[in-house]
Amino acid sequence: MASNGIINKAQTNESKIRLIALFTLIIAIVYLLTQSIILPIFLVLDFGLRGFNLGHLSPLGFVADKLVKAFNLPIKFIYLPPKRFAARIGFLFSQTTSPMPSPLVSVPIKGQPSLHFTGSKN
Repeated sequence: MASNGIINKAQTNESKIRLIALFTLIIAIVYLLTQSIILPIFLVLDFGLRGFNLGHLSPLGFVADKLVKAFNLPIKFIYLPPKRFAARIGFLFSQTTSPMPSPLVSVPIKGQPSLHFTGSKN
């Protein structure tokens, strides 16, 4: 928590996290309705930024920060590592709907995404 005005780097604002979750849900619903391929690509990039310690570059995080300040939403600090882990899981799941190349997931021209695990064959 905060002590003498110092905030632990392993903490983040819960209001910001909840707004990002809401934006992610809205983007996923819009994708389901429109099948616009840009939406899962956007989610892959945003989850990747937030999950791998580049959250300060996240577009959803930027918009959430602005809304927290504009609407004077409460600032309540919560522990960040579980949120970062969830962003990494979101990164993996959103890759299954994205046409972006990945070492784990590829999207065939016809049909649904399929998993391809790389590794040595003994």
